[in-house]
Amino acid sequence: MKKIIIILSLLALAASCTRHEPVSKPGQEGEPRSIMLKAMTKAGGSVSDAEQTPVFMFWFEDGKNNFGTTVAEPYFMSLPKGRIDDYKTTPYNTGYPYPGSLTLYANGYSPSLLEVSDGDFTSLSIPEDLLGRLDVTATEGFVEGSITDQFDDKSLIFNHLQSRVNFYARLGEIPAERYFRAVKVTVNGNGRLTENIKWNNAARAWQAEETISDDILWTGSDENENQMDPNEIDPRTIGSVYIHPGQASITFEIELEMSETVTFDSYETIRSTATVGFENPSGTAIELNAGEEYDIYITILYDSFVIKGNKALWQDGGKIPLPFYPN
Repeated sequence: MKKIIIILSLLALAASCTRHEPVSKPGQEGEPRSIMLKAMTKAGGSVSDAEQTPVFMFWFEDGKNNFGTTVAEPYFMSLPKGRIDDYKTTPYNTGYPYPGSLTLYANGYSPSLLEVSDGDFTSLSIPEDLLGRLDVTATEGFVEGSITDQFDDKSLIFNHLQSRVNFYARLGEIPAERYFRAVKVTVNGNGRLTENIKWNNAARAWQAEETISDDILWTGSDENENQMDPNEIDPRTIGSVYIHPGQASITFEIELEMSETVTFDSYETIRSTATVGFENPSGTAIELNAGEEYDIYITILYDSFVIKGNKALWQDGGKIPLPFYPN
């Protein structure tokens, strides 16, 4: 059912692009030069490239001024096939001409599969099955250009609208007769995951607007199916969850399989729950703002987990011993 919703959303977006196409195209009256511009961001996430493609929007002055106050339609919209940073140094060619001597204003958002809520792009919803999994980004303000001041060397800067929490796991010192694998982390998104973004007319930018009010779960898991090895240099990557900005902590469930045989002929499923308060490197409690991230490292010991949280870079954080609760 969710796939159908996403497909319909994309079709609706494509229809919008058709509706907003300009009358003229390159090739008329001396083949006017196509509009080209650059774009950049730290775009990334735990989804495929196809799900992180952006939307570039171009407006006349009245449309730009009315955007967010009344229904405004762009001069045209363009949907690149690549990710935002693909156009960091090489401008993206929209294929559309400059409209004579008129000035245009560009802005945009990503990913393109966000669902248009109000029909005028001022409110965009995240598909339910991708909540917490999309790195939602958008531009602030507008970039100005015209045939005499072209967009070629100008960039749309896409800002992260959510916070990101990254989970990692590694094996500590354990007896030789115990083996571990299949680490999984689950976060209940109720009140924690962003449901939609909305255009803030005063700030002239899209911002994370509301969180979901249902018990929808985000889950990240170790893609390495082999048993964990205490000699592994790097921790296992479990996953990254995108959460609503302004939160001071995160609660999550840890789950993994434990066996007394290397072949896992039989095993126990171990579960525990943790709450990590966000702190800066000096140990002061903080809230994560839009564009900020936090690393959480889970160390698996003989009979417990040890949780360490670090903001941005590796820093010593508080340790939280958690007992195992086998099924």
